[in-house]
Amino acid sequence: MKKRLEKRKGHPGNAANIARTRDAYFRACGYATKAQVAAAGRLNEREGEIEIDDVTTVSGVPGNPEHGAYVLAWVWVPDEELR
Repeated sequence: MKKRLEKRKGHPGNAANIARTRDAYFRACGYATKAQVAAAGRLNEREGEIEIDDVTTVSGVPGNPEHGAYVLAWVWVPDEELR
């Protein structure tokens, strides 16, 4: 019976509900959603230069005119650039 209940749409154990809940929690805590991380990687990531963790933070204003967000990334700076 438990498996039958979990498959019902709207049940808390339903995979789609878990994903929506996870993304809402991440947004509320300032973490990037999977979609934001994927888009940031697709648009900006360059191996060894600009890298984005799977779990990272995001900064954005709901309803902002640009309809986007800043996703935290790692940027490599070689030692010779520090001189």
